[in-house]
Amino acid sequence: IMIALTIIYLALEIDKKKINEFKWQYAFIFGLLHGMGFSGALSEIGINNDQLLGSLLLFNIGLEVAQILLILFFFIFLKLFELLKLTTNLKNLLSYGIGGIGFYWFIDRVIVMIGF
Repeated sequence: IMIALTIIYLALEIDKKKINEFKWQYAFIFGLLHGMGFSGALSEIGINNDQLLGSLLLFNIGLEVAQILLILFFFIFLKLFELLKLTTNLKNLLSYGIGGIGFYWFIDRVIVMIGF
């Protein structure tokens, strides 16, 4: 639930035009929350303690590679929007898209937590 709330918060910050003021402390705290969530997912898979260090290492390397690829994709996408002079629409698209996904995950987690 907390991971979904951090995503919703980021979408609201984008919408308020304060993304340049986004503090590194928020990124650090959000990173810790997301890391705890991902480590919980690993423990649910059933990784034994003797395989835990290697599994965590490979899992984190995979996450970092995926993030780098996502950033590259985002910059290409952003450049395309700049060429088409659609950057003001991009901010709104990203804000509402990220917020919608976060809200969906939040509702999904709450429903699972209360047992529906």
